[in-house]
Parts: sequence; structure tokens; C-alpha cells
Amino acid sequence: MKDNDWFKAGYVNQIELALCRFPKLALTNEQFLVVLVILYLQKNNEIISIPTITQQTKLSKERVNEILAVLTNKGYLSIKTKKNKVDFDLSGLFQEDNENLLRVDNNLFNLFEQEFGRVLTHREIEMLAFLQSKYPQEQIEDALRKTLNNDVRSINYVAKILSKTEKSSDDE
Repeated sequence: MKDNDWFKAGYVNQIELALCRFPKLALTNEQFLVVLVILYLQKNNEIISIPTITQQTKLSKERVNEILAVLTNKGYLSIKTKKNKVDFDLSGLFQEDNENLLRVDNNLFNLFEQEFGRVLTHREIEMLAFLQSKYPQEQIEDALRKTLNNDVRSINYVAKILSKTEKSSDDE
């Protein structure tokens, strides 16, 4: 996977990421609804077509076409034909370089998801990347164990433990 395709990594929830980015995208609610439907259909490996988008959004065919044109003009969407299949590519939504997601160690990420028993949110991934840039992995894993021993499943709790550990080592 290329560095500029970070958002295609298995641990990135593109729908949640799009929701986080919504204020920056300068899209109308209808335009964003179409984006969410396309992402949802892609996530579920469903065929994406104008009739499908129309059915899901309750927008007219003409309005969906207008919105797709706007998304294309803004550079958020490209529509390509591959082997008799139409590919809706929303890479333009996520092109802003997000180095935090690129720096998350896959093993550490998987450990957190496994121990939390759920998919990490975009904000949690960013926090994990920040922690990883600041602390050695062994310290993060130790803080995760302490968090779990206290029956807590929160990245903020892990960060507090690391911060307290750092302060106590500074005091010595």
C-alpha cells in the first residue's frame, strides 16, 4: 500500500473518518449523504450505481447526477470503468496527509483492538499514534495491561498512566 493510500488500511473506518472530516469538506448535507452511501456500499461490497444511490438516499436521479458531478469537480470522487465494472473512488476525500495514521505500528494497533474487544475510533488511532511517537512500545503495552487490570478499556486511561509514569520518572 502506498503512503498516500493510508486511508485504505484495514484498520481505518472510512465512514467514521469521513464523518470526522465533514466540517473541512465544504459539502452540503445531500452531497455528504451520497458520499456516505458510496462508502457504505463499498464497505459491504455492494454494486454502486445511480439507481442504488437514488434508492438509498431518496434523491432523484437528476439530483444524484448533479451531486456526483460536484464531487468530481471538487476532486473528491473519480469514476472509472474497470473490466465492465464502474469504480467509485473517493480517495480525494482523504488525500490530506495524515501522518499520525501512517505511524501506528500494526502489532500495537491489533493488540489494542483485541484487548478493547472492538474497532478503534479514528480519534483513538490518532491518540495511539501520538503515544507511540512519545513512548517506547513496551511502556505503552505495560500501560495497556494496567488499564485492563483496572477493568477499563480507554485509550485516555492508557495515556494518563503513561503520563503519571513519565512524571514519576522525572521526579527521581
